[in-house]
This record gives sequence, C-alpha cells and structure tokens, in this order.
Amino acid sequence: MSAQPRVMVVLGSIPLYGLELSLIDVGCMLRDAGADVLFVVNRDWGHVAVTPRLDALGLPHTGVTFFGSVERRLSPRRVITMLRLQLSENLRMLRIMRRFGPTHVHVGTHWDYFNLLPSLRWCSA
Repeated sequence: MSAQPRVMVVLGSIPLYGLELSLIDVGCMLRDAGADVLFVVNRDWGHVAVTPRLDALGLPHTGVTFFGSVERRLSPRRVITMLRLQLSENLRMLRIMRRFGPTHVHVGTHWDYFNLLPSLRWCSA
C-alpha cells in the first residue's frame, strides 16, 4: 500500500485569475481525494487575494518572498540585493520542503520556478 501523496503547490502570483483559480481548484480536488496539500504563496503580496481564498477553502499555506522580475539594467546594488533575497528565500523554501516532505511539487509559472530554482533542484521530489 502506497503512502498518501503530499503535494506542494508553488503559487507566487498576486492576483486571482485563471491559472491561480485553477491551481486552487486542483488543490481542493487533491485534498478531497486524500492528498496532503500545501500552497507556497507570495509572502509579501499573497494576503491581497490568494491567502483569503485559501483560508476560505480551508487549504493550508505558507509564504516565501519572490524577488520579482529581472530588468534589463540593474544596478550592482540591486543585483546583490536580489541574490541575497534569493539565497535567503531558497533556504526558507528548503526548510518548508523538509518539514512538509512533498512527494510532488507543482510550480505555477516559470517565474516562480526561476525564483526558487536552487531549492527545487536541491530537493527534487
């Protein structure tokens, strides 16, 4: 008999549009089918629309900070700030992954993947 699936959904988007709503619906279906589901949302802006929706549906969530977009012309100070933020948030993500122990990880967009690439590659589920 196999163990219960543990699905981590990385949802770094701020607004609730089609992709986000679909991922939340899939999370509900997986939970109803017996899987443990954890959403990793944008810690800085997730409270605007995403976490209230997850709370209303009774879906667990936690947050990490996403460093945003990479612009064409970045100052050296901004590059260092972004690298430090990426390092600290990837360490946070590693702690979340070790605590939750996902069997599956679903990343919403390529930007979310790019933000958390080191930790996702380190702990490939």
